Parts: sequence; C-alpha cells; structure tokens
Amino acid sequence: MLRLALNGFRGKFFPSKIEIGRPAPSYFIDTLKVLEKTYRNHELYLILGVDQLMDFYKWKDYDIILGKVKIIAMNRDIGREVNILNIPHLDKYADRIRIIVNEPIDVSSSEIRQKVEETGDPGNDVDVNVRDFIMMESIYYR
Repeated sequence: MLRLALNGFRGKFFPSKIEIGRPAPSYFIDTLKVLEKTYRNHELYLILGVDQLMDFYKWKDYDIILGKVKIIAMNRDIGREVNILNIPHLDKYADRIRIIVNEPIDVSSSEIRQKVEETGDPGNDVDVNVRDFIMMESIYYR
C-alpha cells in the first residue's frame, strides 16, 4: 500500500521490507545498519512526525542514529511551533534536524479504517491507487 501511495515519487522515495519478519523488538538502529551497507556513499534521511521527534531521545542508540542520518520531522499542527533547542537531548544535533510544517491531512488511518468498515469504501481520503488496493484486497473489512 505504501508503494502505491509513493507512486508519484518514483526514484525519490521507496518503501523497504527490511523490518518485515524481523523478530520483536525491532529497533531502527538495526535497520540503519542494513541500510548503511546497502546504500554506501548515500546520504540517509529519516522522515518522521514531530510527535516521534519529541521522544526521539528514548530510541535505542538515538545519538548514534543522529550521527548517521539527517532527520526530517513533519509538523502537522500548523499552530504549533517546534524549536529543536527545546527538545530534550537533541539541541546539540540541531544542524541534523529539519522541521517542516506541512498541510494537515484532515483524516487519520483509524478514520479510514472505520469508513471502510462502515461503507466498504475509503472514498476520496486516499490516493485512487491505494483506494483500489484497499477494496481489491479487502483490507480493513471485518
């Protein structure tokens, strides 16, 4: 489904299956080690939400991760200003973190699931290719 959602970004973004089948708990530092071997001489970025960035210092080996990747944190709350210098333990990595305020998407995955369960159709809340996949594969149907 992610692959379908990223269709318009060919060559720029792609999903990875590295973590699929990995025994729990799965830590990003382990994924990063595989990515570093696979994509030598490439600059790696981690895209996450500001909510995850706020707790990033709790991630296993967060300081090692920050030494190896740049972070792009998406802020979906336009009214909420985030200052990296005020996030615990991340102030010294401010040059490796970029916060981007993006247009809020006024729907959550939970709402999409609920809509599919109730009506059988996610409607226009998802990309048409993702919509077709959800319906064809009967995802979110109970």
